[in-house]
Amino acid sequence: MEYKSSFLQRLEGSISLGVNITKARDFRSLSTVNRLAYNGKNYKLGIRYDALASSQQSTELIQRSDGSFNYSHDLPRQYFSYLSTSLLSNTEQRIDLRWSTQLGLGKLLISNNQLDWRIILGANYNNEQFYSESPDRESVEALLGTKFEIFNIGDLKFYTNAKAYYSLTETDRFRTDFKTDLRYNIKYFKNSNLTNKMFIATSFTLNYDNKPANDASQIDYVFTTTLGISWND
Repeated sequence: MEYKSSFLQRLEGSISLGVNITKARDFRSLSTVNRLAYNGKNYKLGIRYDALASSQQSTELIQRSDGSFNYSHDLPRQYFSYLSTSLLSNTEQRIDLRWSTQLGLGKLLISNNQLDWRIILGANYNNEQFYSESPDRESVEALLGTKFEIFNIGDLKFYTNAKAYYSLTETDRFRTDFKTDLRYNIKYFKNSNLTNKMFIATSFTLNYDNKPANDASQIDYVFTTTLGISWND
């Protein structure tokens, strides 16, 4: 990745919002997907926050929020160190708060002006509190992850991030987190500074846990379509 000398040029991010309203059963939903990153000479900082709130007549309020802070530092031979902390709240799996801290070592497999593919191997500390009567949990997990990104292919940009966790302190517990985004840049403002900064995006997020809380689902997934703006991204 080309290093940019200006502080503002090294900042990149996006903000997007989606709204759904129907008369039937008084359905309302609001979703947002937000990112901010800073590209240093040999390191990268990143913040992501996704949220969904949905209400419908005669059903419980559905809420989900997912935020993370990530840091990676380049090492020789295209290796990198990795540190991440994340928070998740999720009514479908009865998670009041899941706080995770990850530490690992990664390898850059492919990197050019159109493609970035990397893998991560490490450990995760997991602390969970639930809406249900399930007791709070603390665990240490082995982590295997991969991130794949395609960019500079016309008006499209694709991103996916998958992580698998196997518990080292709980018996036979396995979890996965999966995110993918597809973005299409809008070229409507051809003579404006907004060119390539407005976009439509579809995002899919899935969380799987083979041993969830009592009365909770093993799987929670969210599919959203949002309209947003981005800069240096």
